[in-house]
Amino acid sequence: GMDTFTDTLADVTAGGHVTWYRLGGLKALCVFTGLEQFPYDELGCQLQFGTIGYPRINYLLAGDGLFFPDSFVANYQEYKVLEERSHVSRNDEDGDYIVQFYFDRASRYYTQTIVLPTIIFTLLSFGMFLLDVRVGERLAFGVTMLLVITANAIVTSGTVPICSERLWVTTLTTSSQYWVVGALTESVLVAYLFFMETKEEKEREEKQQAAAAAEERVAATATAT
Repeated sequence: GMDTFTDTLADVTAGGHVTWYRLGGLKALCVFTGLEQFPYDELGCQLQFGTIGYPRINYLLAGDGLFFPDSFVANYQEYKVLEERSHVSRNDEDGDYIVQFYFDRASRYYTQTIVLPTIIFTLLSFGMFLLDVRVGERLAFGVTMLLVITANAIVTSGTVPICSERLWVTTLTTSSQYWVVGALTESVLVAYLFFMETKEEKEREEKQQAAAAAEERVAATATAT
């Protein structure tokens, strides 16, 4: 809080005005908005600066806004402040300042590590439909794709925010897993029905062959007599 700022002397004028400059940094706990579109989200954060019990203190915002002209823009950061959306307003009743920040996330990293691999492996999993049901590698291919998608979700889980609400990226990965599970279930069902029908056809053929052989034996016996 403010108690971590550097101690400085206050300037007191003859008119009774007191000016106290203190330099330091504050770590704020912010309730973000817009996180549901992660990783293509624009996070919003609202901060309120003021006092409790000292309404006569007048806070002055340095400069004309949140950002100074020709301010240094940091590169290689996960977040970038959206200057065109961020703004500051003042409550005339108590003199508090309400600062609204908006941040743009560097989404390319998440696209390359989560989004694209998940989509690609999901599309590749449909390749099991191109394999003959009599080929055992069809089921092995589907199981492998499911394991790859699940492993990718586990490896990248540390970069995904944990919350009770549903996120866009969570919906993507979960839906991809369900698609692969559905395709794998369909392949198992088709293989089961195919081999059941093949077994029944084989039994019918064996019965027909046995009946034909019996008829031939009966015909041969009648000819011999």
